[in-house]
Parts: sequence; C-alpha cells; structure tokens
Amino acid sequence: MSEPRRDWPAGLPLAGDAPMFTPPDPAALLRRGRHVRRVHAFVASAAAMLLLAMGSGVAVNATSHRAGGSDVVTPAIDRTPSPSASPEAASAPQLPATASSGAGIAAPATIPVRPSPAGSPVAATLASPTMAPLAAAPTTATPFRRTTVRNPPTQSCLYQPITAPSGWCLDYVGPSSTPAGVPVDFNIDICRINRFGSGTLRFATGQEADISVLSQGKRSWKWSHGRDFSKRSHTLTASPGECIRWTTTWTTEDNSGRLFPPGSYSLGVQVMSPDADLPGSATGTGISFELT
Repeated sequence: MSEPRRDWPAGLPLAGDAPMFTPPDPAALLRRGRHVRRVHAFVASAAAMLLLAMGSGVAVNATSHRAGGSDVVTPAIDRTPSPSASPEAASAPQLPATASSGAGIAAPATIPVRPSPAGSPVAATLASPTMAPLAAAPTTATPFRRTTVRNPPTQSCLYQPITAPSGWCLDYVGPSSTPAGVPVDFNIDICRINRFGSGTLRFATGQEADISVLSQGKRSWKWSHGRDFSKRSHTLTASPGECIRWTTTWTTEDNSGRLFPPGSYSLGVQVMSPDADLPGSATGTGISFELT
C-alpha cells in the first residue's frame, strides 16, 4: 500500500476514490418532467390571454345565424371609408380583421364583403318577396292623339243654338256605324264658342278625355280601362272658334278582348276638366252607334 500524499488536504477524497458516474433517480426524472410540462402549459396560457387582450380592440364582432342546416357567421360591417381609399373602395362595405405584421404584432386589416351567390341559402333568406306580375289588359284602342282644329266643319257644335255658360261646347265627330270587327276612329271635340274670349281647361291628372260604349244603358267598353295616367296637373287653352280634338282607334272589342256582336249601342264622351260646364258629359251624351 502506498502512503498518502502529504500535500493533499486532509478530509478531501482523492479523485480516484470518488465514483466517475452516479445514475439518476428515475422518480426524480418523472417529477422534473411533470414540472416542465406544467410550466410550459402555464406560459402558453398566459401568452394566449395576452394576445387576446391585445387584439380586443380589433376583434371581429360576429353574429351567427343558421342557413341550410349549417351555422353561417356574418361579420359586422365597418362602413367608415379610409381617407386614402379610392372612391370605388370607399363605396364597397369593409369589415375589420387582423393580420400579422412584420414585427409580430397584430395589425388591423380590411377585408371586402362579398355578396352571397344568388342561389345560396343566405341570398334566398335575405331576398325580398316578389309578387307575380298582373296580366296586362288587352289593347282595344290606341292612345288619344290630341290636335287643334281651327276651322271646324259647319256641323260643329259651334254653329248650333246651344246654351253654354262656360263658353265651351262638346261634340262627337265620327261615324255612326261600322262593321263589327273593323277598327273605327272616334273623335271628341271641345270647342270655344265664338262670342266668348279665349278659355283655359284645367286637368288634375294626365287624363284629358274618355269615351265609352254602352249596351242597354250598361257600360261594355271604356277607353281608360286599365290605363295609367300621370298625377301632374296641367292646362289647355283655346281661342274663340277653336276646338281641341282627341282621336282614338277602337277595335270594336270589349275590355276583355272579345268582339262586340252586331247591334245597337250608344257612345258616351267626356272631358275631364271642371271648367267645361257640359250637362250630361260625365255620364255620356247618348250618341247612337251601330255595329253591323
């Protein structure tokens, strides 16, 4: 046996006396692994809460509604246009979102809202209900053509012994008969009597005249049936001895599009102005008319 070194401190084991490797305790390793996992989970949870708090200012508010058996999320729309955006971009609805910037900080970004396809369940839900269009009334007469007659024929009401306090007289100018099924022209004249000065007719709407065909006292056809007129009021003026004439071509059909059978009828003419004091003009003048 060799003698101990005299220059080595007392009580300190020599290097050759200590073991080179001490195996770790397995239970200690398991405890350390569980501790590391708990620390990692805590750090991840804290980081998520921090990111959530930082992004709360630009979070997207969303409402969820169900369409077609699946939940559809519609983001809330921010309609405030950016000052630097073009007019086209400003007119398109925008919604806030988040995008990752180069520094790793969530930065606001805009995403254009695209409309749902026409056939999608959402579009079908949001579409306003529509009604089926009504069937158009048959065209049984042309629109009235208005002209001014400055030299009416001698048969005009201007030359008849009539009493008209308003200074106007009403007249029908046209045939008294026509074959059934053959279009015929009807003319309505309202004339300013010579001994009166110029006169003005006021109309509350775009309709100025009307004409009807009556059978045994019942109206069977009316020119204005199914027509729309403007709501704007207007006036017409005539000089003494002048007539304002409205002309239409009738197909000899009723308002349902059925031909009138041959027979005796009467015509009723009307001017839609309160300034023409024409007795009986609102209910018809009782003009005899034959379809042969």
